[in-house]
Amino acid sequence: MASCVVQVRVDENLRKEVCEILEHLGLGLSDGVRLFFNRVVEENGIPFPMKIEKNENKPSLFDIDKFLAREGE
Repeated sequence: MASCVVQVRVDENLRKEVCEILEHLGLGLSDGVRLFFNRVVEENGIPFPMKIEKNENKPSLFDIDKFLAREGE
């Protein structure tokens, strides 16, 4: 099976936290991403519940879209 490179922009602190957790599990960042991709295929969707709760303290989808747009700049 041919492989490809996937690039993604994430907050540096988030990346560091994820790397620390994966390291404790004996995995690297690439291993974690491959695991996520495989689970998406196995589940035929996101491998964890995704829901929107009505709570004024949580960001709206509009706020999330604005954040994601800024990350892509």
